[in-house]
Amino acid sequence: MLKENQNHIENGADISVIYLRAKEKLHFTPVHWHNELEIVKLFSDGVLTLGGNQYEYENGDIAVIPCGALHGYRENSIGNYTVFFINAHNLLFQNDNTCRQILKDFCSGNIKLDNVIKSSMKNYQIINSLLTELEKKHINYKPLFVRSKLLELVSFLITDNTCANKTDVRVNAVIREAFDYMEKNYAEQIKVDDICKKICISKFYFIRLFAKYCGQPPIDYLINLRLSKAIQMLHSGKSVTESALDCGFKSLNFFSKKFKEKYGKSPRECLPLE
Repeated sequence: MLKENQNHIENGADISVIYLRAKEKLHFTPVHWHNELEIVKLFSDGVLTLGGNQYEYENGDIAVIPCGALHGYRENSIGNYTVFFINAHNLLFQNDNTCRQILKDFCSGNIKLDNVIKSSMKNYQIINSLLTELEKKHINYKPLFVRSKLLELVSFLITDNTCANKTDVRVNAVIREAFDYMEKNYAEQIKVDDICKKICISKFYFIRLFAKYCGQPPIDYLINLRLSKAIQMLHSGKSVTESALDCGFKSLNFFSKKFKEKYGKSPRECLPLE
């Protein structure tokens, strides 16, 4: 999906911890991005889509999502997740120029990271114990303690200072621009050609790029975006016809077919009970 609207960290704090649970097997979290560094303690198995690659994870693994990176999850089993949102930019107070540059590269996604840390890996135990400490301390927030632990955590996440592929940074910008265009224009009769024209990219290259980084063709993403908007309208009391037309669907039959494929029920079944 697009950039998440909610702020995960409030009042300028360094960290926020939330607890999630997959409600069903084969649950999909659409591709999205946010400004914070995201670290997830995983208690099930599934696949992480990140930067055009897919990483299988197992119960006990730790996922590391750089600031601003496009990512999504497919959970293969029901399980819990502890998600750490970290305001990595708050760590840029360092006076030492070398440390500051490394942290700046880290925040902007210019340093390679192990995106799935498995229990067999060298720094797993240290990173896991640091996360456990942060999980306890974030409730009674003590800035000096938390910030020192975050710096320690970052030092172990950065296994070396190898630069990330600059292509990934550019691709992130292109995909985000496409997301933004679709979010603003999903109600119009836009096509993939319109998106490509807007972001100045060839159609063939864009379709290939989007599918690699987002796990689906752009037209499928646009249809799913429209369906997610439509179900919100239906829940608010809009008629089936209004919801379909307001979300860019020209054909009610096509809308109903795609809606049932996605949600397992007809649009009419989603209307509020009178």
